[in-house]
Amino acid sequence: MVGSRWITGATLFVSAVVSGVAFASAEDELARGIAAYHDWEHEKAYEIFGALAEQGYAPAQAYLGHLYQRGIDVPQDFDQAARWYRQSAEQGHAPGQEGLATLYVDGLGVPQDFVEAERWLRRAADQGYVSAKNNLGVLHQNGWGVPQDMAQAARWYRRAAEQGYPLAQASLGQMYALDRKLVQAYMWAELAASQGIVTSLIEELDPHMTPGQVAEAERRARVCLDSNYAQCD
Repeated sequence: MVGSRWITGATLFVSAVVSGVAFASAEDELARGIAAYHDWEHEKAYEIFGALAEQGYAPAQAYLGHLYQRGIDVPQDFDQAARWYRQSAEQGHAPGQEGLATLYVDGLGVPQDFVEAERWLRRAADQGYVSAKNNLGVLHQNGWGVPQDMAQAARWYRRAAEQGYPLAQASLGQMYALDRKLVQAYMWAELAASQGIVTSLIEELDPHMTPGQVAEAERRARVCLDSNYAQCD
């Protein structure tokens, strides 16, 4: 399995991809399924997602793949997870694309294939799907399916970090630290920590920074947040 900065396709969103069902009906039913899922009524959620998925509704297919991948109130079944993620992914649904990529990374329900994982992640990232951008950073950092390239990894992490994604912010901070850019490293670690991401980076950086550098990093973090990540240099 991949390192700690990888995230599985657990965070799904609704898109307007519909096949064989009326949009309003499918969207309303999906909302009921999501509400049931968050209320721990997983059997009800499974029934709703399953009915919509059988009718070709891509967002429901991605959710159903997630239930099978995680074994949530259904037997864990990676073949079924791959089946439903693929049907969603082939309709262009970003969460389905990322979900399928996570299976290719670990070889669950499909042969392990980092090249395929990168291909599906890039499709999701091209639609702006933030966790896919983070995971592309992981692939480039480790050289899985692509040549190992720290500059490319940093670019993908930054794209996700500037969407407010805390895992990418923490990873970007680590990369700046390796490059000895301590103020930038501290700034991104601070932003990740403000969203609850536990990282030892701030404690590791403190002994190597002057009070003025720490103050500057904190100032930059405030500017970054106040600008909604538009000014994060």
